[in-house]
Amino acid sequence: MATTSFDFDVVEITPNKEKLGTFEACESMKNEGWVGGLFVRIQRIQSWRDGSATRWKRIIEPCGDQDPLYFVLRASYEETDHYTAQYPQKTGVITCCVYGQFLFKYYETLNKAERHNPGSGAPLVYELNMSLFVSENGLLTPEKESPGILSRGVGICIGLPEDNLGYVGCEVLVGPW
Repeated sequence: MATTSFDFDVVEITPNKEKLGTFEACESMKNEGWVGGLFVRIQRIQSWRDGSATRWKRIIEPCGDQDPLYFVLRASYEETDHYTAQYPQKTGVITCCVYGQFLFKYYETLNKAERHNPGSGAPLVYELNMSLFVSENGLLTPEKESPGILSRGVGICIGLPEDNLGYVGCEVLVGPW
């Protein structure tokens, strides 16, 4: 059976050869797994001497709506990546991205009020060219979940779910804006 790009949680529209390289999942992510498109932050950086070189390990964890730095390109359960999201036989090593054009399978469909108290909120509507943010669950949302400037924008909506097999398109550019 042929595999299509839509078998992935995140589909690259424009291949981005300048991903920010490899990170390592925190222990809770290793134990529980993760989906592609999850926004993350640095949990800690560890460095050590290896002969005359300095080695680095950047450990990431899921973020909230105020502190996204990157998003995870591949899920821990995707067979194509041998369940590692980067290299076969290296569990927990993840490729993270910060910019480019992508389709996301996982994103918020209900606003924060509805997720916390069913019947008090509403479904979310995605519109082309609207700003997208990160929810408290680390997923894309058009809703600023924190008041004022605390919610960080991560991109612009470039594709609607009804036009893209249920995926939301986002021109990702993580940063405070």
